[in-house]
Amino acid sequence: HTKSRMLTDAITAQYVDTEIDVFIGAGEDFFTNTVKYSGAPTSAGTPQMTIVPREDNRDLLVELRQKGYQVLSAWDDIKQVKSGKLAGFTEKLQQPNLLNGRDVNMFPDEVSLALSLLSQNDKGFFLMMSSMFPDRASHNGNIDLLCQEVTNLDTAIGRAMDFADEHGDTLVLVAGSPEASGMTLTDGDIANGKVEAKWTMP
Repeated sequence: HTKSRMLTDAITAQYVDTEIDVFIGAGEDFFTNTVKYSGAPTSAGTPQMTIVPREDNRDLLVELRQKGYQVLSAWDDIKQVKSGKLAGFTEKLQQPNLLNGRDVNMFPDEVSLALSLLSQNDKGFFLMMSSMFPDRASHNGNIDLLCQEVTNLDTAIGRAMDFADEHGDTLVLVAGSPEASGMTLTDGDIANGKVEAKWTMP
């Protein structure tokens, strides 16, 4: 753990130093540079960032390869992995939301791939999956995007539930993150798939 999620050098170093078996997601540039947040998020919910050399001068991608990781930078390559340690990067910096180009199948498929790789360990495994996108959509007051992202998260959780049903010795825990911006559901129509919401703060 670190004192702040903005301490990206320390956080990325922990991926190497703790030698977790599998991680998949965006942020490849964080492993070779220091990425500093330089402004408020854009209308798409993406933080504005400035890239500078890492203060510790470490190239964590090289270190990962030296430790036997398959370090891959494209989802088409990542999803072909069948075994071994994996550092899979789907984007250089930030993964886009569903309205801005992210494949609706990517997150659920990432969960399925991680389960397939980790379950090869006879001693068992622990997998943590997380999605920041419902939180971002709520902060932006975008109810349509929020519904899409929550549904996508639900599909990913379903992959874990399917795995647990099939194997019978797996515990799945689902926990919410802090509520974003005081969202309140004000109206809706189940028949027409409509949800309305208001926020107490932007």
